[in-house]
Amino acid sequence: MMLCWCRTTLCLLITASTTMGVRAQVLTAEDLSRAGVLRLSDILELADDWSGSSTEGYHWDIAPLGTSWEASPEWSLFIDGQLISLRALNRQSLNTLPIALSEICEIRLNATPVLINGVLAHGGAVQITMCKSPNGLSLRGQVGAGNETGDPGPYKYTDLGGSNVDRTGPTAEAALSVSSSNWHYRGMVAADEHHVTDPRIRPRVLQLYRGEKDARIIYRAFGFDGSSSGFTVNAATSRIEDLLFTPVMGREIPVDRQTTFVTMSSARRLLGYSISGNSTSFTTRENPESIITDFVQQRAHARLHSTRSLGINSIEFGAGWLFAQAQFGPEELRHTLYSYRGDATLSLGTPNRLRMRTMAALSLDDRILGYEVFSRIWHDRIGLDLRVMLRNRAPAAELTFADWATRGFRPGNAELRFMHLDLPRRRSTYSLDLAWTTGNQVKLYLNGGLRRLTNHVRPRMHALLDSTRTRLHATTDIVAASGQIARASGRIYMPLTSQFTVKLYGVYAYPWSDSDAFRSAWYHRMQVGGQGEFHPNDRLSLNMRLRYVGATTWAEYEEAAADNPEFYTTRLPGAVYLHLTVQKRFWGERLRLSATMRNVLDHPHLAHPAGARTHALFQVAMRYAFQAGNAGSS
Repeated sequence: MMLCWCRTTLCLLITASTTMGVRAQVLTAEDLSRAGVLRLSDILELADDWSGSSTEGYHWDIAPLGTSWEASPEWSLFIDGQLISLRALNRQSLNTLPIALSEICEIRLNATPVLINGVLAHGGAVQITMCKSPNGLSLRGQVGAGNETGDPGPYKYTDLGGSNVDRTGPTAEAALSVSSSNWHYRGMVAADEHHVTDPRIRPRVLQLYRGEKDARIIYRAFGFDGSSSGFTVNAATSRIEDLLFTPVMGREIPVDRQTTFVTMSSARRLLGYSISGNSTSFTTRENPESIITDFVQQRAHARLHSTRSLGINSIEFGAGWLFAQAQFGPEELRHTLYSYRGDATLSLGTPNRLRMRTMAALSLDDRILGYEVFSRIWHDRIGLDLRVMLRNRAPAAELTFADWATRGFRPGNAELRFMHLDLPRRRSTYSLDLAWTTGNQVKLYLNGGLRRLTNHVRPRMHALLDSTRTRLHATTDIVAASGQIARASGRIYMPLTSQFTVKLYGVYAYPWSDSDAFRSAWYHRMQVGGQGEFHPNDRLSLNMRLRYVGATTWAEYEEAAADNPEFYTTRLPGAVYLHLTVQKRFWGERLRLSATMRNVLDHPHLAHPAGARTHALFQVAMRYAFQAGNAGSS
């Protein structure tokens, strides 16, 4: 019987290999706490079908498995349904987001296209939902710090000397809120530090930090949100003293990053609206090489929506506009781009029967007309979910560096190399996704899909130093990436006992194309693993996770590796990751102490050829929650 069941499951996985998964992975606040998550990037430890790369362990380039994170971060970020852009020179890092982890209620990881409040996130999405403040006065937050073994520590090359010290943290955050059943107000502060200790990075950093040899990343953030009578506002800002790694140059440049966002919305049924805007910028700090660059990009999005009930069916109309403003270099004028969009969404069907939701949108951007069509057909009782997407020259809901480059805007002292003169100015993407869910206690998720890119514009961003002018240059290749990506994934949740739950998962993706953007990129194609949670009582929990990420190659450095194989690598070997967190609760839910041990991968990312090495990381965290009011303890 077991053999027959396994054979049937294997056949279903093979059948799904021609399609790409659509079912989102949901991480609750309890999942984040029990896994010892200290930074938002730590959700990669819990993500089933996402992969990432980092040069220093703080900024992570992430993407759904099988897509290229270094070519274009096309996934979108949403906070409470509002689109937030973190992009700076075509890169976005989750750890720059001004947000308190202790206030997150849920994170949904969509590895495939998804429709969120009329915005089509065609490259996947990370959806963050903030918790509602409990009635009364409450204070919640967490503090933590970690240490990586096996590296020299951040002060080895300084007069201070000494052995290894904290690499992650200290990390601290706090959120104070007051609320009732009809309104709430909440303020947040957060701080973090990250010591750059990689032995191959450290000597190069010292060349730029001659007077300031404490090479670390410093993060500070403040935020406020509130709601009353159906009106919601959220505003936050963060500032980071950062190190910008320049691949071709092979150096780290000291920069200041700043991320700010403001969102306002009204959720009335007949007529509602949402307005959001954010700014991302970074500027270089003083350095001995006199490297100077300045970048700022701002965006805003507004949408009106009206829903009219027709029994159980509904139709929704929306209109949006977007502008982005950027200043490339201190001597350049500010440039502004505009786009306009209108959409309609129709929902049909009844619960426990076949249901359908279809969105069609028209867009006008720089006198170019584009359209988007997204349709979802699903049956809750059977568990089938089919999604189809078509985008033709439709502008993204947020403008990226590629949108600037294809219009001819040049960053200060930059070189834009167009490898194909007849490149289209907009992307065309076709996608088909299918998912099946079955089971009550033992749940089985099978997902699969196929995506085709037709004349898909993808940028590749490089940075280098021009010694004659002592300025930082941005060299960008704009390439066409017509090709296909096939994915298949499966997850099984098995509660073995009331105290012990196991999850097994596997993802396989295969991109193929003759396009340059596909040949020159890294792709992790396979990821398998398992997760176990053991709760002997309501005060103690144990979270275990083991995963294997398949090997990949690096075509760009084949010639360099032939001359110097010890320094350059053309292959990231397969790596095994182990994550273990033990958590103890005190005084109900008021205090949680957790200890986490895992191995982190300090692997190269496009011209950081230090090789793939793993080190053990140990960190401790304390999460607290105090409340005064009529809602009891939190």
